Amino acid sequence: MSLFPAEEIGYLDHVAEFFLAHKGAALMLAPPDVDLVRRYEGQGIPFEVLCQGIERAFELRRHHGRERTPQLSLGACKRSIDAAVRRWQKGALRGAAPAPDPTVIDRLLGEARAAAGTPRGEAYRAAYRAACAGEEMVGAAAFAYLGALPRAEQRRLCRPVVDALPAGVPPWQKRASLREALVRAACEHGRLTLP
Repeated sequence: MSLFPAEEIGYLDHVAEFFLAHKGAALMLAPPDVDLVRRYEGQGIPFEVLCQGIERAFELRRHHGRERTPQLSLGACKRSIDAAVRRWQKGALRGAAPAPDPTVIDRLLGEARAAAGTPRGEAYRAAYRAACAGEEMVGAAAFAYLGALPRAEQRRLCRPVVDALPAGVPPWQKRASLREALVRAACEHGRLTLP
């Protein structure tokens, strides 16, 4: 969570905080990275879109076995950011959902940092990512929470939910019911407070 009130945190601050949290090193963006962010801001691209691109760049790095690289610059993420910008522009033309409230994003990031290394922290981190991506937060948080629990705890929490599902319903309806029930159970078990 930032030390500044959410309404005083600017575009650059949001992007810098997101990037540096993923990078795992440094305290501030390099001047060329600041210029890059300012160019996107000047084009009217929401900071959440840049965060999607940054997230994707780090996912690709993890996939290729390069977890964290302290010398990585934001410019190295430009390809993924540009892809996210193109997706956003296509969605904006089709009337996509509006960007989430920055105070919600700041609260989720603060909760994730406060509970770092725990299933609850993973849940808030997933909700933060979903909010930045303009996606549904509650389901993302619930399933991240469940995934971070030890296997025995997962079974103990999920078994009653699965057993309580009605028999004789179509598979698609059963999946939807199971998803809703698991989300509720995870949010209650983890005491997750999500918007």
